[in-house]
Amino acid sequence: AAMGDAGGELAETELIAILEREPNGMGKSWAARSLGQMHSTREETRLALERTLQDPSSDSARVRAAEALSNLAPSKSAPLLYEAFRNEPTEIVRAQIARGLGILGVSYAIEDLARVVEGPQQEQGGQGGWKDRNYYHQSLVALAKLAPDRAWPRLEKEIGSRNPYEKYESALMLGEIGDARALQALEDMLHDRTLIPPMCHHED
Repeated sequence: AAMGDAGGELAETELIAILEREPNGMGKSWAARSLGQMHSTREETRLALERTLQDPSSDSARVRAAEALSNLAPSKSAPLLYEAFRNEPTEIVRAQIARGLGILGVSYAIEDLARVVEGPQQEQGGQGGWKDRNYYHQSLVALAKLAPDRAWPRLEKEIGSRNPYEKYESALMLGEIGDARALQALEDMLHDRTLIPPMCHHED
């Protein structure tokens, strides 16, 4: 067991070094994701991931750093993720941060998430005006986990959408939130063929 622990620590140290020194965004992304899967308790790991989350050189590395921080101790990761959610300029990264806020149960992010979900259109694009629909999707899932009653009107709108892609996404969201109303809605959707994205339809 001791040898296993030592091997894990060595691997973790090597991954931190890659995260800190690797100029390639894909390499940094891989290291950040691997560190997150270790569910580390080391302070050095958390600090390295925090620095990566604040590094503007790679969107993909910031996404993976946010994902990894969601697997660490909430008391230390949550405040950083919250600040990053408020200040991150890229929607694809904010989407992963929003997911982390829901996973970590960051209740003080409710109003910020609600502004994304309920706010007026600010950009040309998808639901809520956001160019990256996944940003809206992840913010809605996080809001549903933190404040189900606040999110439910928007979820109902998604469930009732005539757009098959949006309806399919609503089923995925319902599966994540753990609310009793979601179970009933999913049961109602079981025989709804419009849940299948059009490219997946086939003749019986």
